[in-house]
Amino acid sequence: MNLACFTLWLGAATFGALGALLALAPQLLETWVGIRADSPAARTELRSFYGGLEIGLAAFLVACALRDDWVIPGCCGLAMICAGIALVRVVGFAIDGSVEGKLLGFLGTELLFVVLGTISVLRAR
Repeated sequence: MNLACFTLWLGAATFGALGALLALAPQLLETWVGIRADSPAARTELRSFYGGLEIGLAAFLVACALRDDWVIPGCCGLAMICAGIALVRVVGFAIDGSVEGKLLGFLGTELLFVVLGTISVLRAR
């Protein structure tokens, strides 16, 4: 398995697992980062956005890994999505003073996918 396919499968596993976990147990967001779901509608919103979006991204990455002509666009997409998340997270750190262990862990994961996706794209050129 080459780096690009490995990156897509790793991304799919990471986002799929996290998405499934948050779809099933949105209350984890309160434990992790203080996002509280006090109503059924709030829990549904957290399930759909935090869980569903990540499950959808995982499904896209699997589709990309299974088609040779989608591997590099998938790596590019993964790198850009994670770069956007990481950039806004760092802006949040600066604005909100919210640097803490769990958030730094999330940032590290996002940056890992930026690096892996970017290297995969550059190697293919």
